[in-house]
Amino acid sequence: MAHAKLTISEVADLLRIAPKTIRHYHEVGVLPEGERSEHGYRLYTAADIRKIQRIRELQAFGLTLKQVSFVLHADEPDLQLRAFLVQRDRELVEELSRLQQQQARVRAFLRGDLPQSTPQTPSHEILHSVIKSFSNSLADVLAQVEAYPLAEIDRLPHEATYPLFWEEAAALFARFMQPHEHLVILWFERYLALATMTYDDRQAQAWFQELRSSPAASVLVKVLDIPESQVLPIQEQLQIRRLLPILLYEQASPLQKAFLAALKQGSER
Repeated sequence: MAHAKLTISEVADLLRIAPKTIRHYHEVGVLPEGERSEHGYRLYTAADIRKIQRIRELQAFGLTLKQVSFVLHADEPDLQLRAFLVQRDRELVEELSRLQQQQARVRAFLRGDLPQSTPQTPSHEILHSVIKSFSNSLADVLAQVEAYPLAEIDRLPHEATYPLFWEEAAALFARFMQPHEHLVILWFERYLALATMTYDDRQAQAWFQELRSSPAASVLVKVLDIPESQVLPIQEQLQIRRLLPILLYEQASPLQKAFLAALKQGSER
């Protein structure tokens, strides 16, 4: 008498898994294709069922299907499995450490004493503090323009020298801007005013026209750039220099975006 064979749905019900899971095993090659009925339905023997159970047991360790396939097709499956489990154990140690840190932050938040994820002194405050010794008005307007992008950059992981970097950058900014103080204040105040103006505002359009042909454009572009420093890794500096204009543009109003575009055009002349 022929041995009874089960359909994919029957095997799925027996093992309490979805039929698509078994199909996926076939697709990735971890479970060989078996016999089909005359109507084209897959048929599974007791041996096939044991293979699927073995796959599930190995997956329960957290192994990927690729790793499971290596184990099932290895000359010495037990040795291959042990090697993968040693690796998996290391991964779990790292994952548990990460989860414990995350749990500590969650509990700290629930207690209301979440540790600060940003530098104790935000970078825009460092800029303001240093630049105001040169010019109070210049420090105020620059802090307003760059507060949002700098706050977002502060949220990223940084080296311990990050605050020192901004102290140095602020001093360099101030020395560069001093001869252009009134020009910088004028145009940045205009930039801030654009936040509440409509696109058809004649004053705004006049400013754009003036900016495209004004030497102020190249000065303002340099003001918005970040000077190089020796106190921070170059890769981190490059990241800051890339992000600052992106974040500045992201939070800008439509007219402020137009201003930044005109600024770029003017500086390229």
